[in-house]
Parts: sequence; C-alpha cells; structure tokens
Amino acid sequence: MSRIEDYGLIGDCETAALVGRDGSIDWLCWPAFDSDACFAALLGTPRNGRWLIAPAEDVVSTSRRYWDNTLILETRFETANGVVALIDFMPPRGNASDVVRLVRGVAGRVKLQMQLVIRFGFGVDIPWVRRTEDGALLAIAGQVQKGGKHVTTEYIERARQHGASDKEIHDTVLIAAAFCMFNRYVDGLGTWQPTDPEIYREIGKLTSQLGYAGRDFKKPLQAIAAKPNNP
Repeated sequence: MSRIEDYGLIGDCETAALVGRDGSIDWLCWPAFDSDACFAALLGTPRNGRWLIAPAEDVVSTSRRYWDNTLILETRFETANGVVALIDFMPPRGNASDVVRLVRGVAGRVKLQMQLVIRFGFGVDIPWVRRTEDGALLAIAGQVQKGGKHVTTEYIERARQHGASDKEIHDTVLIAAAFCMFNRYVDGLGTWQPTDPEIYREIGKLTSQLGYAGRDFKKPLQAIAAKPNNP
C-alpha cells in the first residue's frame, strides 16, 4: 500500500478520492463526504476496495503533477518499453458524481492492467455487479446482509438512476436475503469453511459439469482437508 504522503486528492467539492502513486484509488466516500466508502483499501487491503490502473510491467520511475489551477491529477509511469500518463479528475457533478480516468500514451508501448474492486459499507459489503446496455457497470450494495431496514430509499433511487428496474432491485434483495439465510444456517451448524481456493475451483468445475443436484463434494473436500495447512 502507498504511504499517506504519496496520495493525491481529486474531488468535485461534494466528495473526494485519494489516488496513490501506483495508480490506485484507495479511498472514496460516495456520493458525498459523509457517505460510506466504496474504496477503502487505504485502511485495509486491496480486497477492501480499490480501482487500480497501472503498467503491467516493472515501473522504472513515477512522477505526478496537477494541471495548472485545477484538481486534475496526472501520474506518469516510465517503463523499459515506454511512458504512459494516467489522468484522474472528478468533474463538477450534474445528475450524479463521476470519477474520470484517462490513459494517454506518451512514448513507446506499455502494457496496462486494471483492477476494479467495489466494496460498499467501508470495505465490507460485496455488491451485485452487472453490465448495462450502454456498457456501464451497475453495482447494487449488499445492504440486505445487515438487515431489511438498511435497504433505504437512497440505495433504491441510486440503483434506478444507474438503470436498474424495480424488478431487478426486487430480485436482488430476495436473492441476497436467501443467501444470507442459508449462510446463517450453515454458520449455526458450525460447519468447516475451507480456506484453500483450490477447493472452490474444483467445486465450480463439478457444478458446471453435473449441476447442483449431481455434485459430489466428498473427493475435493477430502483432498483439501488432507493438506497439512488445513485444520
């Protein structure tokens, strides 16, 4: 993670984001300063939410600057193969708040990578994400994990503004509630939750081949359980 002094600030006068020298937005409360953070890696790890755009190769040097008399932040990455500039800003808002990230090639050819990890509730709630017809990504917060009263009109209106229909919002809440009830039931049984990602990949293969009804978990469970680093 970046040091606090290595972050640059961008904002639209109603909220602000912190951008690291590595090209990662590690903090953003959205849509206002007093809203929950949807990127909270600053206080945890990348799993708590961040938006990274950076070279996918070794960086030789990094420099940054603000464009004159603006909060437009330019971060320049130099690699062995070229130079690329990442330009970040938040324009004065219209109907909604926006984060704009532009990549500009300066010299040579640089291979880039992007990682978008959205976590509402200060890095806790994993959202449902889908792509709309115009190519935008819609994320609906998992407030139902906390309880039905947390699915407020603010979240519903925000989802509508981003293209979600009432049916999609309704189905999202019902499906999330069903998963929460199942997870709480399993937790109450005191069952073992595997920590090795390999078991989930194996179960995914079985599910795609045999469906839910035909899955046999015994073999992958026994194989993973036999490993020395598992309880």
